[in-house]
Amino acid sequence: QGFEAATPNMPIVESSRIRTGDGAAEIEFEDNSTLRVATDSVVEFPRLELLPSVATLSTVRIVKGMAYASLAPTKGNEFTLAFGQRTLQLSPSSHVRLEMDASQAKLAVLDGKTPVDGASGATEVGKNRTLTFDLANQNPPAIAKNVTQTPFDNWDHTSAEYHQRFTS
Repeated sequence: QGFEAATPNMPIVESSRIRTGDGAAEIEFEDNSTLRVATDSVVEFPRLELLPSVATLSTVRIVKGMAYASLAPTKGNEFTLAFGQRTLQLSPSSHVRLEMDASQAKLAVLDGKTPVDGASGATEVGKNRTLTFDLANQNPPAIAKNVTQTPFDNWDHTSAEYHQRFTS
């Protein structure tokens, strides 16, 4: 099936794919941004570049399941989150959770702001908002003024705090 068992500190290279099954995974990028992948998820890494200027260009595609992205505050880096036919350019210092199933994707903005294309153009969606994307069409997402908790939120919060404490 093209998958091998992962080991701690195993490097992820461009075009890699991760499937978590019963486990979970945490990926740290060159700029100290992190991606935490919950159980029963599939994630692809179509673009991972380190430019001569030391800026990073990363594209992560969530194929199935749930993932949390915590971006470092470094300006100049680009982090693109792709899902279905959509792509979002996440802002530095943002922290989001994306849940996907066959028909929809829910993006919860846990911290920072996320630019999203809407009916009246691009807009920034702030902390504690959830965007629901219908994967069958390109309509603007529905925006809810809250974030529903999931069982993995505590794991993500604890991991993000740990990572922030030891990288500063």
